[in-house]
Amino acid sequence: MFDHVGVGATGVLVHDASVVDAVSHFARVSTIADSRKFAAIADLVSLRIDDEGDRQWWACDGWDAAVAEVGAALGIGRREASGLMSMAVALRDRLPRVAAVFAAGGVSARTVSAICWRTRLVEDADILALLDAALAGALTEWAGLSRKKIEKKVDGWVQKFDPAAVLKVRSAARSRTVGVGKPDDQTGVASIWGALLATDAELLDRVLTELARQVCEC
Repeated sequence: MFDHVGVGATGVLVHDASVVDAVSHFARVSTIADSRKFAAIADLVSLRIDDEGDRQWWACDGWDAAVAEVGAALGIGRREASGLMSMAVALRDRLPRVAAVFAAGGVSARTVSAICWRTRLVEDADILALLDAALAGALTEWAGLSRKKIEKKVDGWVQKFDPAAVLKVRSAARSRTVGVGKPDDQTGVASIWGALLATDAELLDRVLTELARQVCEC
């Protein structure tokens, strides 16, 4: 096999091996940088939500404040910022061994995101610790897999350690529904009811609350 030589973007001669090595190196550097970004986001969440006291009277709680700051820092919307924060907290508090592999550049943010999402219903601390260790040990074998295949791998481990966590996702997801308007609604108003995934419901609640705050007093 011939080793091709050419002129790189900087005007320096490059060859196949050096270019591939550079791609691998900077991909790992990028992954490590991503892990540190999530660690910093988790730190910010801690700063904003610790010792909040009674939040029911707050117009804007600590999570909302952190969402605004993360969104501004990264140039993203509130929903995406909130999702990144949830992932950062999950890595710190629920999946420290997976987080360690991430910090070493051994797994991409895409894979870590799938893991955080698919393990979110595991509640038992001992089971979660076993799952965290198992996933951290299996991650190196998942390079190149699609997100769908990664999710199936994660679901397989969840099924092994906490079958109920997988079953709850499947049965609850199948029963999702949203309805608008009922025969006994009063004139001029319409009722809304439904069942959503918990994450979707939280986002909807925050959006509706934000919209309500924009309505001026009449």
